[in-house]
Amino acid sequence: MAVERPVFTLPAWHRQESAEQIQARMMERLPPDIDNIEGGFPYDFTMPTALEEDELMNFVLIETLKIMFPAWAYGIYLDYHAAAVGLTRRPANHAGGYVTITGVPGTEIPVGTIFCVPAVNDVPAIEYATITDAVIGEPAEGDEYGTVDIGVTAVVGGRSGNVSADSIVIMASPFKGVVSVTNQAAITGGTVEESDDELYERIVFAEQSPESFVGNDADYIRWAKEVNGVGTVLIDTQYEVEHPNWVKLIILDANGQPANDQILAAVYEHIIAPDNRAEDRLAPIGAILVVEAPTGCSLTIAVTGLELTDGYTKAEVVKRFKDRLEEYYIEAKKDAEVRWNQIHAVFTKTEGVEDFASLTVNGKTENIEIAADDYPVTEGVTVE
Repeated sequence: MAVERPVFTLPAWHRQESAEQIQARMMERLPPDIDNIEGGFPYDFTMPTALEEDELMNFVLIETLKIMFPAWAYGIYLDYHAAAVGLTRRPANHAGGYVTITGVPGTEIPVGTIFCVPAVNDVPAIEYATITDAVIGEPAEGDEYGTVDIGVTAVVGGRSGNVSADSIVIMASPFKGVVSVTNQAAITGGTVEESDDELYERIVFAEQSPESFVGNDADYIRWAKEVNGVGTVLIDTQYEVEHPNWVKLIILDANGQPANDQILAAVYEHIIAPDNRAEDRLAPIGAILVVEAPTGCSLTIAVTGLELTDGYTKAEVVKRFKDRLEEYYIEAKKDAEVRWNQIHAVFTKTEGVEDFASLTVNGKTENIEIAADDYPVTEGVTVE
């Protein structure tokens, strides 16, 4: 469940006055034989001081109080609070996946080769760089060209790199021996920089569940969430029952989708550090880690007859609804069931929803069971 940041309230001792009110008090305290009429010298000389005190009391002091506490701090000041508990803000993550290259057998594709989603109108091309060297293999019987699958990551971090299958279809520069390119599956995992609310939630988690140094569940969740692009982290407690000393993590990215191979590998590397166990390993000696993405229990939600509250757009409501669903899915996973009435309730309580006629999940108004290795994933939301 997301941690709500408390609303900041002014302390009782704070006297919120305007510059005019402050100056009026100053003028009242002048000796009786001093001219205090508006426009006189005392009046004109006191106003700059009143303006400065107004800014100091009603802005500088209030903002100073906010940044002193994680609950109300923001930006770099929240980063300072995070550093105090050993955390750093996660930068934008680069989307990743695989492209399939078709071409002349034996053609070498060096690491860093750029393939693209074509530019459309005013939208620039989206570039992806290969992360390993590769060689196009031999063709199947009867074919002229061979293929090779290569891992790629978006050149620019963020959600713009998340694209559907068959979107990456061109080379940035002509490449001899390459006939065609495509991504047979979606490219995923591109996320924006960690928000203040997300960082605050990790700070609260770190303070409430300090590191045990023995590898308990809270430790593994904390360690996994230190990796760029990671969203929800679940521990398969039944897996350890059958495999002593094994820990199985189920990872979703920060967009609520099953984590891609690059994110999963980064989580494993961060916790196990197989190449530098002595200095970087976080997991205790003897622990064996399995990091997987859920196979995905895809949900398509359809809403009809939506009436919006004044001032809200359909796009805003859908985004808020999806964010709230991510919170509910954690509870649903524990129950091993997505309950239709809970989805209905989540949409009803979504800010901006005035009323609606009907809501279905996968075309029905029934509960949906979640298998042991599955996790609910919002495939789409349609609103009429």
